[in-house]
Amino acid sequence: MLHFSSSLILLATVSVALAQQQEWAQCGGIGWSGATTCVSGTVCTELNSYYSQCIPGAAPPPSTTAPTTGAPAPTATGALIRLGGVNTAGYDFSVATNGSFTGTGVSPPTAQYTHFAGEGANLFRIPFAWQLMTPTLGGSIDQGFLSEYDATVQSALSSGPNVFVIVDVHNYARWNGGVIGQGGPTNAQFISLWTQLVAKYGQNERIIFGIMNEPHDLPSVATWVDTVQQVVTAVRTAGATNFLLLPGSSYSSAQAFPTEAGPLLVQVTDPLGNTDKLIFDVHKYLDSDNSGTHADCVTDNVDVLTTLVQFLQANGNRQALLSETGGGNTASCEQMVGTELAFVKTNYPTLAGFAVWAAGAFDDTYVLSVSPDGNTDQPLWTQAVLRDVIMPAPKGKKSSGLGRAIINRKVKDARRTHDDSGLYITDVENTTRLMSITQERDLDEFLNTATLAGTQFTAERRNVKVISAPAGTQHNPYLLSEEEEKKALQKHQENKEKLRVPRRPAWTKTLTTVQLDRQEKDAFLDWRRGLAQLSEQENLLLTPFERNIEVWRQLWRVLERSHLVVQIVDARNPLRFRCEDLESYVKDVEGSEGESETGKDKRKNLLLINKSDLLTSKQRRQWADYFDAQGVQYAFYSAANAAALQKARKEEQEAQERLEAREGAAYSGDRLPVLDDMVDDDGDDSEDDSEDGDLWEDDSEDGSEDDSDNDIFQFEDESDDIQDPRARVLSVLELEELFLRVAPDLGTFADSNGNAPTKVVVGLVGYPNVGKSSTINSLIGEKKVSVSSTPGKTKHFQTIQLSPAMTLCDCPGLVFPQFTTTRADLVCDGVLPIDQLREFTGPISLVTQRIPKEVLEATYGLTIKVQLPDEGGTGEVTAENFLISYAVGRGFTRSGQGNPDEARAARVVLKDYVNAKILFCHAPPGIEDDIFNQQTREICLRRAAGKKRAPVTRVGKGADTFIAAPRGPDTEFTCMHLSQARKDRPDVFNSVTVKEQSLGRWIVTSHSLGSGSFATVRLAMDTSQSVHRQVACKTIKRKQGDRRNTVVKEAQILGALNHPNINRVYDVVSDSKHIHIFLELCTGGDLFSYIAHYEATGYRLCEGEAQYIMYQLLQGLEYLHDRLISHRDLKPENILLYSPGPYPRIQIADFGLARPKSYQETLNVCGTVPYLPPEGIVALDNKLMGYVGIPADCWSAGVIMYLMLS
Repeated sequence: MLHFSSSLILLATVSVALAQQQEWAQCGGIGWSGATTCVSGTVCTELNSYYSQCIPGAAPPPSTTAPTTGAPAPTATGALIRLGGVNTAGYDFSVATNGSFTGTGVSPPTAQYTHFAGEGANLFRIPFAWQLMTPTLGGSIDQGFLSEYDATVQSALSSGPNVFVIVDVHNYARWNGGVIGQGGPTNAQFISLWTQLVAKYGQNERIIFGIMNEPHDLPSVATWVDTVQQVVTAVRTAGATNFLLLPGSSYSSAQAFPTEAGPLLVQVTDPLGNTDKLIFDVHKYLDSDNSGTHADCVTDNVDVLTTLVQFLQANGNRQALLSETGGGNTASCEQMVGTELAFVKTNYPTLAGFAVWAAGAFDDTYVLSVSPDGNTDQPLWTQAVLRDVIMPAPKGKKSSGLGRAIINRKVKDARRTHDDSGLYITDVENTTRLMSITQERDLDEFLNTATLAGTQFTAERRNVKVISAPAGTQHNPYLLSEEEEKKALQKHQENKEKLRVPRRPAWTKTLTTVQLDRQEKDAFLDWRRGLAQLSEQENLLLTPFERNIEVWRQLWRVLERSHLVVQIVDARNPLRFRCEDLESYVKDVEGSEGESETGKDKRKNLLLINKSDLLTSKQRRQWADYFDAQGVQYAFYSAANAAALQKARKEEQEAQERLEAREGAAYSGDRLPVLDDMVDDDGDDSEDDSEDGDLWEDDSEDGSEDDSDNDIFQFEDESDDIQDPRARVLSVLELEELFLRVAPDLGTFADSNGNAPTKVVVGLVGYPNVGKSSTINSLIGEKKVSVSSTPGKTKHFQTIQLSPAMTLCDCPGLVFPQFTTTRADLVCDGVLPIDQLREFTGPISLVTQRIPKEVLEATYGLTIKVQLPDEGGTGEVTAENFLISYAVGRGFTRSGQGNPDEARAARVVLKDYVNAKILFCHAPPGIEDDIFNQQTREICLRRAAGKKRAPVTRVGKGADTFIAAPRGPDTEFTCMHLSQARKDRPDVFNSVTVKEQSLGRWIVTSHSLGSGSFATVRLAMDTSQSVHRQVACKTIKRKQGDRRNTVVKEAQILGALNHPNINRVYDVVSDSKHIHIFLELCTGGDLFSYIAHYEATGYRLCEGEAQYIMYQLLQGLEYLHDRLISHRDLKPENILLYSPGPYPRIQIADFGLARPKSYQETLNVCGTVPYLPPEGIVALDNKLMGYVGIPADCWSAGVIMYLMLS
């Protein structure tokens, strides 16, 4: 039996504290009175105002230049000059991350180069698809594309005398899925591309060769570096002395560079004799998952770039270029991107410069767009790039102030290019080509109309309408009253025939290009004039509609190319998204190519009602009755369901293959292999909960309070569909068969040679965000077309070969002209982007009118306070009532005094509405909306029955550690940890009747050992002949769309660990419904129950036993922290006792919130509130403040020691 002196626990604690003071120790912060210096090899780094820490290899705060290690810092002599600029995308559109390409490329507007260069930018990166440059792998360059690409490059070079251009191959080190030099294209085929580019650009020193964009998931990084070396040698052998950008791995990650590809790339040699012209190519975004797909930023990347600078300086004072970075046009990104780029500028020449992603053919609906609107820059560009980075304000001059800002804005808005005649013009071809324009400022509309007409103009002042709400009324001024809406709808019906889409004028092959262009512009101008007259004379409100002729030209090409035109509409409001005049236009398109006098009425229409899984079978039958009465050919479909079914089948097949492989292999007893097939190791800190993973329905428990908040409203298949086949939601095969059956006879079509086509071309047309691209992806079974929730993601039509008998043609999303009552309807229908919304009360008022109060409360777990008639209200929910309740319930507050952030709450709710989390479906004419949605609302209330109201803390109310609010002013604080008796805890040895399920060599029983918000743990058996033992099985139920990162993070971390005080994982089995993690069985319960047992008997742990437990806990933590892993949820419930009895052996368990690379600061506060360190508590109310996991674990361990001894 072991004995310890009373001072040993203090000795253990002190020894760890001394170690922490040397490395990972606190060295500063508000209230800190200890040492502020660190041992050699670590630097005291400020993590937040309350905490500074000794971090190995870290650097000083961002305001200072990174410290130099090794040789003296490089000088600018012989190095790449300081560069700053922007990516201009377009030729890379439709390149997938597997290196496949299905598009045609779009030329970036050349006017942007002059615009950006005039503001001080001296770097433009112009990416292109490898397949565009050499259509045949290893073949010759397409001279037609090279001529177009070179025109763009020359436009960029001519924008300034010191401008550099990066020629960038944007294929992710792949060609159609195969990795270069590693089973895909050979090195010789890749070198062939570059030697041909060298022949074109090798004599221009202002051209930088970007060897490859974002290599990732490489089978061998060393083999890839060898490929890079061969390209460098080939380029020099061809006679070029240009700067070369050497790409690393992990999507050219700046964070991974010092540890992955960097140590190998620094060994690449240059035949020129030195490495001055070999620049490392790195990327780094600032959003939550470093993907560059989110509008908000969470980090300024200074810590990552600091590590990169130190690595470069320690390895020969090399240079790197941040060729991709950026963020959304949000306040967080304006601040953080500015800090990042200022750091890059400060650390020149080690960091040679940057290129922001992205301008070019992107319009302002793209989340990271910095494309200028005419001459007006995006906020991110002006606030983060120009200010203090490219064009800092002159010292000593006060150019700020409201008056100066107004003058500057007026000058920018009025600035236009003048020709010799003094006519104000805008170049539609260059500045707005393929940019979707649904709304224009009055001046822009005026100038574009003049440009289309090709004439001079005069202008006069227009009337101004002031929108205001009468005093004392709760009616939203942005919505119509009930009487006004009825009158408006009646006028809409009367003028429906006047609402048309623009037709391509009749043409013949004898017309020249100039004649055809002039003819199309004249017809388009007449169409716009007609709509303007209709709006003004009849006093009708039109929806924002597509005003760019280039986008309509894409539609014309799709209609002329297609035999069957499928108009896709949203099932929740089919009539909003259906354009009846488009169906008439389809019948008017002539011949096989649209040429005049070649025969009309050849093509056919089909109305595809997508997202039909959001309708009940009764609702679908009612819509079927309506369309049958109208004589419309229609079909119900759900692209999301089809894609989910395909994914589930694929995962089930993969799981079966893994299961068979495990059954066939002998059990070796080794630790769990790396789970690369189960999770992407991207370091993501997502905290999404998973539902409980019960194998038996009668034992199921609801252990996650907030999981339902992430679900999309869907219905199960209903048997009524079988009785009425009209209401069936078609499968993929059924939809393909329908296309072939409905398509016209191809014998009526003929090409220029008089031959009939052999394939049916199906054109898919519709509004943005109705699911055209998703429908194509579901049809072909894998992602081929870029999909986004942002309206208008597709920029140009694309053709996809579906089968030997069918070709699909995807048209860009078009906002057709429609009558509407208010703009709020368009926001709720998903036509207008929510992130760009400025006025939110109108759309939210529509939501509260359409969704009953009880449904909103049940869905979000809120209690919405309304104003009763005696309080001056109506008793109905208003936008303000709802948003305030939601913001308070979710903790959304504005900076400053902490008032509810209604704008943020509105964006979340509107996205939920558009994504069908809160569901409202418009009824066919003649049916009341309330009656039509009655069944939907009943189902919603049944699903949300018993749901808890919005929590006021980040600890779930069902958790053991939830601290209830005091019930009265005299109520004492009670720690709920010590209020639960041991009898409330499950006993492994309870006598129960169990069920069994076999999973390979494992037998899982129904005997529950415990459950939490993430999973259920059950008793299981390992039936291997070599080891017949009991184990614990943690079962997690999958959620639709779950990326599985957080689900198997625990298994991934534990699989690489082997320590007696850490719970071991034996295996992971995954199927289509569950993930099962088999763990070492601990039969003594958890430390919380052990402490509570003593408290219930009136005793407490003796000092010696607490010392023994604490010693083991510190041993386990030291093992984790040595491997840079932090637990982040250390508490007695997550410390298991290996077996019952005094002086137990303990094991640290439940690594669901653990974080590798834990020396980095995290902004995601997680864990259990009573065990959080002070900086974690502060960060709960400050989203921009974070904390580090390793010292947080030490704090939690101290709290556990206090609980054991108190």
